[in-house]
Amino acid sequence: MSQVNSFILGPTKVILEDFDLGKGNIIITQDGDAWTYFWGAMGSSIADFLIGTNAPYFVNKLCRNQNEFNAKKSVTKLRKAIRDAFPFYYRMEEQKELRKLLKSIETAETDRDFVSMTEALPNTFIDPFYTELQNLFTESWYYLDTSFTKEYQILTNIHKRIVKYLKK
Repeated sequence: MSQVNSFILGPTKVILEDFDLGKGNIIITQDGDAWTYFWGAMGSSIADFLIGTNAPYFVNKLCRNQNEFNAKKSVTKLRKAIRDAFPFYYRMEEQKELRKLLKSIETAETDRDFVSMTEALPNTFIDPFYTELQNLFTESWYYLDTSFTKEYQILTNIHKRIVKYLKK
């Protein structure tokens, strides 16, 4: 026999279901989205268990996509590598052109686009700058950066509100 506890927190509806001791289920709906997870070995009621969890653990169980490619942050890492490799006064005309090209890379929609656009950069310049740039861009995946998805951020906020509600 299960025991159900449901509550509404603003736009969020939460259903907690306890089965046998240590087994429970959570169902969350908000703005047309839904998340659910079953724990089979919690050692307590689902409410007590959730109070003891931290947001990253909770979100990891419910979130489908936690990270997404961030072109702007990736280009920032790439710019830092270029700054570290070349003094600002070195080949100023080429660096000016390179800055324009880097700005265009910020439009990359996927990590694959970023890598292919970055690896093509040295071909824009003539030797010896080409050779010097080639060393920086041979492993352009190194500069990839990500951000938390909107779903991750939403679930982090939901976790905070659930724990606050359950502690009352």
